Amino acid sequence: MDWLDGILEKIGARFCKMPLKKTLWYYMALAILTTLLAYALTFTILEGWRTVIVDSYEITYQQMVSESGIITEVKMTEVSENGNVILNILQIVSLAVLIGYPVIAVCVTSHLYYQKKLKGPLERMVEEAEYIGRDDLSLPCQWESEDEMGKACEAMEKMRRRLAENQKDTWELMEQQRSLNAAFAHDMRTPLTVMQGYTELLLRFYPQGKISQEKMTETLEALDRQVKRMKNFAETMRDINTLDEREVKKERHLFSELEEKVSQSARGMEQLGEIAIEVRRKEKNVGAEQGYFDEELMLEVLENLLANALRYAKKKVEVQIETSREQVCLFVRDDGKGFSEEELYQATKPYYTDPAGKEEGMHWGIGLTICKMLCKKHGGDLTLSNSVDGGAIVCAAFWTA
Repeated sequence: MDWLDGILEKIGARFCKMPLKKTLWYYMALAILTTLLAYALTFTILEGWRTVIVDSYEITYQQMVSESGIITEVKMTEVSENGNVILNILQIVSLAVLIGYPVIAVCVTSHLYYQKKLKGPLERMVEEAEYIGRDDLSLPCQWESEDEMGKACEAMEKMRRRLAENQKDTWELMEQQRSLNAAFAHDMRTPLTVMQGYTELLLRFYPQGKISQEKMTETLEALDRQVKRMKNFAETMRDINTLDEREVKKERHLFSELEEKVSQSARGMEQLGEIAIEVRRKEKNVGAEQGYFDEELMLEVLENLLANALRYAKKKVEVQIETSREQVCLFVRDDGKGFSEEELYQATKPYYTDPAGKEEGMHWGIGLTICKMLCKKHGGDLTLSNSVDGGAIVCAAFWTA
């Protein structure tokens, strides 16, 4: 009977593709045809039963009637009382069939139409609506049908995907805003740290008259530079929506001036603790005295790296500036325990925390992430390594051509 199964399968597939209105007409036509056939079969059977009952329960009477002296024999036939009861029942059945078959046909047709064409997709859409109501967009709303219900499910599936995309965009926007806020807070804290160091230096030596006029002027200039840097940074962050929008403003600068400003930042941060910071410069190209770079961006990266290094250093932090015609590299080395194997690959990710160092506060927050992003925007990169003598080394490279 494989051929029959194949035919039925084709008919079912065709019905799935039919529009709802056309399918309903087919079901109604089938119901009418089935009802007419049932009428014909039922009334044929009832008529046969009537014939049998009449033949079985027939009673014949013979009477002699005299009419004007002529004797005539009259034959009379009637059905018995039991036969009349059965015939009345058959009559009631006929009336019941006239009303009952259409009602049954409508009920069966409606049930089949609902089961085959409406129930499945409606239940799927209701379930999808419940999921969406719970902000759960993981359930796909798919229904393999080419009729209106299939198209309705397809439309709801498109809506679900669009909602999922909007939700993803919202999450990304919130994450970008969170990163922007964190970057703003982080990078505002670094110049504040330098300013705090210089302020403590003044408070410690100025009342006792142990600071020269030249040192006082140098300290005030360093404080003024940090204030201007904070103001410029605040204006920049006010005008951007994400960290990626931050512009790199390259200008011609002398490497000697960069070294002096790095030293000023180092001296300011050095005042906050007992960690010594040593700054030196190494020229890779003789005669390369200046480069084309964003000085403020470089100093921001350097001060972030210094802040991290001071947290983990034991006694000393070394800063080496390597300059060439094409590149400036800032090396920051501390004498702490160095990076773990996992940190070498994960520390530049946002809000990374080393599981092994949680109790010791070994977390890198967003500082290294910002530094890496700024280095890349300047055409360079940020790399992490460990010194052979112990301690961590972070190299920030910037393209200056």
